[in-house]
Amino acid sequence: MNQFELRIIESLKTKRDIHMETKEILQKKLKANLTQITHQSLNSTFFGYSEIYKQVIFIKFFSQEGKFLTEKAVNEQLNTRVLDTFVVKQTKQFVLVMKDLAPIDIKERITPDMAFDMGIELSQFHQKVKPFSGIYLNNQLFEKAKFDISSLQNEEIKSRLLQALVLFTEQKADIEEDIKAHATTV
Repeated sequence: MNQFELRIIESLKTKRDIHMETKEILQKKLKANLTQITHQSLNSTFFGYSEIYKQVIFIKFFSQEGKFLTEKAVNEQLNTRVLDTFVVKQTKQFVLVMKDLAPIDIKERITPDMAFDMGIELSQFHQKVKPFSGIYLNNQLFEKAKFDISSLQNEEIKSRLLQALVLFTEQKADIEEDIKAHATTV
């Protein structure tokens, strides 16, 4: 294994350790036996019955405050699911506790018509959400990219992404014009 692969493995171990520590803290604080939801997203999510709330809860935790605040604001605009929010100081994780929706996996094959209907639902969701304080609007994407890159720990990856950003920045005016012309949702 090369040095880069070793750093990735070490990073994954650290994230897994933080993840397990956060889960244990959440279970104690919420008096719940939590089950992790595994999915393609990079978010960490759990569900389980909470003695505190006397119902099944859905928990999502974030390492970035901005993503946490966005998720919270969107849910508060669209529904009444948010039960609590807090920060786990030991692991620096931002926690969103919500009522569970008990989603189910789609067992049958997803057809083009089903995918189209899902796209319509997703579009309607994005059109309902109104801008709020702290949201990154489409005209702030370059600033967000710089901020996100600067927060990375790995200097090699950070350097490579900054170089790529320079190439995109050369096209910034054209990209921003395209976004203004075609972006009609949050």
